[in-house]
Order: sequence, then C-alpha cells, then structure tokens
Amino acid sequence: MEQKGQNFVLKIILSILLFVPSGLFAILAFIFTLLANGKFKAGDFEEGKKKGKLANIFLIIGAIWTFFGVIVTIIFGVFLATNEDFKEGFMQGYNEGMGITTESTTEAYVTTEATTTEATTTEATTEAGDATTEASDATTATTTSSAVSDTWSDYQICVDGVVYTIPCSINDFVANGWVVDADDASFIVNVGTYTYTYLEKNGVQISVDVVNPDPENFKMVSECDVFSVGFDDWEELDPAAYYIAKGIHIGSTYEEVIAAYGTPSDEYVDEDSDYGYKSLTYEVDGASSYYQSLSITISEGLVSDITLENDGQ
Repeated sequence: MEQKGQNFVLKIILSILLFVPSGLFAILAFIFTLLANGKFKAGDFEEGKKKGKLANIFLIIGAIWTFFGVIVTIIFGVFLATNEDFKEGFMQGYNEGMGITTESTTEAYVTTEATTTEATTTEATTEAGDATTEASDATTATTTSSAVSDTWSDYQICVDGVVYTIPCSINDFVANGWVVDADDASFIVNVGTYTYTYLEKNGVQISVDVVNPDPENFKMVSECDVFSVGFDDWEELDPAAYYIAKGIHIGSTYEEVIAAYGTPSDEYVDEDSDYGYKSLTYEVDGASSYYQSLSITISEGLVSDITLENDGQ
C-alpha cells in the first residue's frame, strides 16, 4: 500500500511540473487568437497578423512542452518501476521537506488508485502571415450552353452569363460584379477548413461554399476559394444565364435531367410531399472526396435547386 501512495504522489508532482505550463500556453494561444480575430474584423490587419503569430508561437511551445512531458513521464515511470532505491530516496526527501511521516503518507493514500495523465497535443500548423490571394483558372464570359462542358463532372457552371470551373477563387466572382455578404467577408477561415456565404449581384443572391487552401495562414472569406455553387427557384433566374452541363437550369423538367445525365447515383422521393419532392445526387465513381457531386432538387416535376461542388481533392 505504501508503494501505491508513493507512485501517486510522484505522478501528481510530474503532472504539475510538466503539464500545467502546457495549459497556460494553450490559454495564452486562445487569448491571442481572439485578439487576432478582433483586429481582423476591425480592419487592423497588420496588428491582427502580429497577434496571430503570437498565438501560433504559444501553440507550438505548448505542443512541444506537452510532447516533452509525455516522454519524460514515460521514461520517469519506467525508471521508478525498476529502481526502488531512487524511489525510496525521492519519497523520503519529499516527506521530510513537507513534514510528512511515512505512516501518515501511507494512511492518506491507502485507498487511492494511480491515475494516468493523458496529454493532448495541440497541432500548431497555423501562423498568421502575409495574406496572398490564390490565383485560379481564368473564367470565360458566355451566354450559350455550348460554352459549358456537356459533362457535369467537369464542374463548370454558368452564373449570370459567365462560366466558372470549380474550384476557383472567390475573386473571380467579385471581378464579375458579385459582392460577398458583408457579414461574412472578413470572417476568418482556419487552415484547410470550410464555411459558406452568399454572393449578391443586381438583387440576385447565390450560395457558395468556400475553403481556405493555404496550408499555413488564416484567410478571410473574401480571400478563399469557391468549391460549391448553388441557386434555386427563390430567385427569378434567366435560364440562358444560369445553367449547368447540357443547359439544365432552374425550371428544367425531371425528364430533361434524366435524359441529360442518366440515372442518378442516389434518388430520394418524399412520398408524403404534396409537391412531388425528389432529391437527385450524381457522384463520380471512385471520387477521392465527398465534395465532388451534383445535387438537384425536383419540385412539382421541375428543377427547383441546383448545387454543383468540387473541392479539387
């Protein structure tokens, strides 16, 4: 029983010395991340980048300290388990310094089982640096369906008479007059993560999903890449200006969709719907990503929603 008490005390001491600093660094990283976001939203990008760099530094230090703590704990634990003389000498010195007798130590921990401290390693791969806009494939202005590939999996979509190949930079849309939703434009997107927003032009609104492609830096929504575009029958869209492969557009019939693309990979029919609701999903066989598909909603026999997505993976 005395041995269990000694092991327990040693683990507490190791936990305090090795893992408490990791928690402090994590707190500091969190605080500076909040400060960085605040600065970005306030338009102070230089100060935001500085705060972001400090947050990244604290994350790295915390991760290294945690990793070091795990290694030391393992080594120290093995050493204690195989060296009784060291363990007894360590505990004797600790007890004398704390004024604790061997008997009181044994009694205090007689019912205590040793616990294992689990370290959580925080991946520190983000550093706020100078933001650079990713270049994308050039877009081509057109108003004819022949300019869009007849194969939907080429991921081309015509939006307001301009053909885009997904994924592409959100700036390709901005260059053609589309405006990013004001509430989302300065929202910070972490490395390799996704979010959604809306683009508006002349009273028409479309939905887009965006991704931060930068492997190292934070990006604002207005600097990200678009990997999904969708529009629906809530907007009065010109079929000659908003369509996908083989001219399918809002208002096309179910039969026209099947004739254009064949049997969908998945078709859901809502038997209880008064509007003949159907959801068609087309996917590429062997696609490397979930985000490579065409989704079409049918309501009352007509296309009511189109979403084309490709994350380029």
